[in-house]
Amino acid sequence: MMKFVAFGLIGILLGYFIFTCINAISSLVFGLVLGYQFQSFSFFGVEIVKMNGKLKIRTTNISFAPTTLMIFKKHTYAKRLIWESSQYLSGILVIVVLFLYPNKPKDYILIYWALLTTFIIIYIWGLFILAKMIRQMYGKSEYAVFWREKNEIMNQLQEGIPPKDLDFTFKPSEAKFEKNIEYMQYELIRYYKALQLDDKEGMKILIHKFENYIPSVWNIIYTLYFYELVFYYAYVERDLLQAQNYANVVMEMMERDQDSNGCRVYAYYLYYTGKNKKLALEIANKVGIFYLQ
Repeated sequence: MMKFVAFGLIGILLGYFIFTCINAISSLVFGLVLGYQFQSFSFFGVEIVKMNGKLKIRTTNISFAPTTLMIFKKHTYAKRLIWESSQYLSGILVIVVLFLYPNKPKDYILIYWALLTTFIIIYIWGLFILAKMIRQMYGKSEYAVFWREKNEIMNQLQEGIPPKDLDFTFKPSEAKFEKNIEYMQYELIRYYKALQLDDKEGMKILIHKFENYIPSVWNIIYTLYFYELVFYYAYVERDLLQAQNYANVVMEMMERDQDSNGCRVYAYYLYYTGKNKKLALEIANKVGIFYLQ
């Protein structure tokens, strides 16, 4: 029984690992063929990244799943659909080869079938995702209209256009959008626009949205929202108690964060709560924040 379970788990994990490898490699190959720009490839703590037109190798967080990041500049939906489809077609081709392979390993047949079953389940689920993407690209529903605008905004950000120069036109008619993770990501970018334009009233409206959105139990996907709540209450409202309440939730992450956005939040928190103005100024100088005082 234990052997059955162990071999089954090995097959599932191996299937998922091979799936991520196929997905990352086909994303890279077909992306380059379609004219997308390579940004990074990471695997097992090593990342190859393109910076200032040159490829550099650096260490990153350890992950057993390889990932590829491509930049889509001025792409059409048809091209994006071909790129997404190519990843699934590559996986389906592997499934067919595995299924028709004549010399199946008799001693490890359970691993083989667990691996193949994992592949099939993942790619069936992938076809549903692909069908959903087609509806988003070409559909007329309110969500499809939103998805296309958010997609265009993300493309502009990738091209280096700052949030303050972006146009946000989507206004949801349904309250259910207020709990939609993609819509709140859209609102977060809109908040960054208000921040860059020093639009404190706009920031206030969006901050209250974030407070209604974040859960009572913290999850890493809500980190950026907590960051901006810390920043807003420490710097804009000067409500030090509220700033501290939110800071307590993400304090460990702020202290370790080396990203310029995380450093901005931490520096403002330290300075305007009076926790450590010297360290705040050191962080500000390191990341180029010239307007702290």
